[in-house]
Amino acid sequence: MQDDPTQPLTKPRPSLWCRLKVRRMDGTANTGPKHRPFVMDMAAMNSAGGRCALGSATAALLLLVIYAALQTIQAEPQSAASFFPPRKIVKGNSLYERLVAAGKKSPIIMAGVNDDVLFKPPTSSLSAVRAPTARSEPAAAARPQSPRVVSAVDLSRGQLPAVDPDRLRVDTGVIAVQGVDVFYAAALPEQSSVDDITFLLLHGAKYSSQTWQDIKTLRTLAALGYNAVAIDLPGFSNSRSTGRLPGSLSKAEFLESVRYELGLGDQVVIVSPSASGEYSVPLLMQQPAWLVGYVPVAPVGTEKITPIKARTIRVPTAIIYGSRDRGLGESSLKALSQIKTATVGVIPNGSHAAYLDNPGLWHLMLHNFVQSLDQLRRQN
Repeated sequence: MQDDPTQPLTKPRPSLWCRLKVRRMDGTANTGPKHRPFVMDMAAMNSAGGRCALGSATAALLLLVIYAALQTIQAEPQSAASFFPPRKIVKGNSLYERLVAAGKKSPIIMAGVNDDVLFKPPTSSLSAVRAPTARSEPAAAARPQSPRVVSAVDLSRGQLPAVDPDRLRVDTGVIAVQGVDVFYAAALPEQSSVDDITFLLLHGAKYSSQTWQDIKTLRTLAALGYNAVAIDLPGFSNSRSTGRLPGSLSKAEFLESVRYELGLGDQVVIVSPSASGEYSVPLLMQQPAWLVGYVPVAPVGTEKITPIKARTIRVPTAIIYGSRDRGLGESSLKALSQIKTATVGVIPNGSHAAYLDNPGLWHLMLHNFVQSLDQLRRQN
């Protein structure tokens, strides 16, 4: 059924491909002006006149194309090589490198682009050319280097004298200091102590005075001829508070009171690991006359010691830390190394509590430090 061209269209029209297919199948030809398809009349083409007319038209069109091409070549003569420029590539250069050398950013790489330009690498060595990355990453921040401190005294020199720490006894007790029942453990030499030196050993947050008994520090120091006393800080282990714990301003006074109650004399060396720095650092900055030596082991609180203040401290100081302690070990070293009377001892492969990793070297460093007190004082 044919559409009536005089009636408006009320439904979607099928595609041209569908309409042509239908017409070819039923052999009909719509002659209406709105529906005349662009289809050649095959009967007319099969006639002799049709073939002649078609051949003449094709020949004429071909001649026109050839003529136009000849005119273009005569007007702008070019060699065949100009259509396909020679590829001049430095051996070993990638297309990316040559485009980057030409100043092109984020290039769309296509075959033949700029191949007629001789590119040179931006550096003399091709191995120095950086490989391309999809996204430029910021340069990795260089790890801060530990301060280089020239140790005046080699704390690891020599060997520890042959002693038998197991022969000595450790005594324990409790003293009352500022409302705190302070537990202590002490080991005394068989004879009078060397130069009346007394070690007062504090402890870190995870440890107690028992630590110095476990690794035989108290007995070893006593066997070497020194008085050795360890305490439990207020609120830790066996030390119980009957009142308020010492405030930040009175922690130095607390250690002063401990020295007085225990009768430690006026030649005291304080050993202060980690959290005990809250007590020992304020005391160090006060520099009491009885404090003849200070052994910090990655203590907290050293940020309070400014470089100007550090240069006024005259107490001989042995800065000991483990080589693997990248936290307090390095930060405390930076602050304490400004002290003119300081020396440094590093326990290889030591952790934050480096004395636990190598007790033998730890004891040797303590002994060498005391033997070098006079030398360190002269650095003043």
